[in-house]
Amino acid sequence: MSSSLPQRFNTIKTLDCTESGFREVRGYPCRINHIDKRMKRYRKTLPAMMKANEKRSLRTCFQEALNNFDKKDYSITCTFSEDISDDERVKLVKNMLTRLRRLFKKIGVVLRYMIFWGRGDENEALHVHILVNRIDSVTFEELLDVLRDKLDKITVYLQEIGKNWSAEATDYEIIRATILYLYQHWGTLTEADRKITTMNNDRWRPSRTLNKVEVTEEYDDDETEQPVEKSPYKQLNFLWKAWQKGKEEFNDLISKIYVGYRFLRYGYYNHKCPFYIDDYGNVFFKVELAKIGSRIDHGNKTTTQKVRQGGVEYRYVIDTLTGEVTKTIQLS
Repeated sequence: MSSSLPQRFNTIKTLDCTESGFREVRGYPCRINHIDKRMKRYRKTLPAMMKANEKRSLRTCFQEALNNFDKKDYSITCTFSEDISDDERVKLVKNMLTRLRRLFKKIGVVLRYMIFWGRGDENEALHVHILVNRIDSVTFEELLDVLRDKLDKITVYLQEIGKNWSAEATDYEIIRATILYLYQHWGTLTEADRKITTMNNDRWRPSRTLNKVEVTEEYDDDETEQPVEKSPYKQLNFLWKAWQKGKEEFNDLISKIYVGYRFLRYGYYNHKCPFYIDDYGNVFFKVELAKIGSRIDHGNKTTTQKVRQGGVEYRYVIDTLTGEVTKTIQLS
């Protein structure tokens, strides 16, 4: 890598999930001759662009989930009787959500949810997963009764999102793994399924009451005389040079620039590097940070998760930075 920073590398975009303490910081070149109005489509989307759009969509899904749910919130899975049509299955779920809204409104709590439709691996039956915020004043059994009431053709499974994780696991690891699993369900749907469930090209269906991710974008260049804390160009320049000296110096500089935040994960090359250089020489930067003391802040480098496969229970040891399983322990 060159020690000098490209002059166009001068824009910082910050995405804050204020409810969870998560922050994503991205640096990239300013766009020359940027057109605000979207251009008319003149060709089919290229595979590389489709892949980039998919990654962006998954990241947005994860950030929305992390900003609205934690490991004590609920995951609902609904399966259906084989003798009912797919249209009826969708109507049953809408009916269930209507009763949930009534319950939440009666108690004075805002209902937040994210819906993921999919087909099973074995019987390929249409089913649904729903993430729902928890109500402290309603017990687990009472909520389950509301979900199952008058629905004899639907089977409802209710559990906490973090049920199969160890106590020291943070919301960051749990929500990320959950979304990676649920997001893939959209790929199992047919075109007819997507029309029936009103998903179309949407990978998930969020409620309108979700807490929004706060986005700020700052721009300057090397000619401005702003102090470091207000100059994206100077911040990126210092980070670029610190990275070439080593990870420790880079992470230390991150904590100085973003006071009150702790380094969480790098953004590129399987989360091993914060910088990416494309074929045109453009440099991109991305790191994920956790607010110190927040529910996603962790002091451990690894966490564990219990998984049952084929009647055998295992414990996975997971690297919190990469999300990779580093060790598998058979429990039964």
